[in-house]
Amino acid sequence: MSEVDIELETNEDNGAEEKASAKGRKGASNKPTMKKIRLNLQEPDDGPLNTLQNKLKDRGLKNYDLSETVSEALATIPKEWWDEKLEELTPLEWKVQAALDNPEMREKLVSLLEGQE
Repeated sequence: MSEVDIELETNEDNGAEEKASAKGRKGASNKPTMKKIRLNLQEPDDGPLNTLQNKLKDRGLKNYDLSETVSEALATIPKEWWDEKLEELTPLEWKVQAALDNPEMREKLVSLLEGQE
């Protein structure tokens, strides 16, 4: 298993400058603010990123930055997958607190806990 370090490089300062310069302008760009994300990814030697990286090295490209490639690949994942993953990873305590913060759900939860139908 090989380890691939990926750092998605972005310029947060540039986004701040864009916002600051756009304040007085009408119809200013609504360019999204980019954020740097660091992760340590492990995948098998025959995994897609390792395979791509090895083939690029074989073709003479030595230090290829995988950031754009990974960003492009992530953009192909449907929103539904991300929503399902968020639900899957959300702690039960957060879900209970969210239910308690919603008056309608709070009433249902209290009713359930008190054994009423």
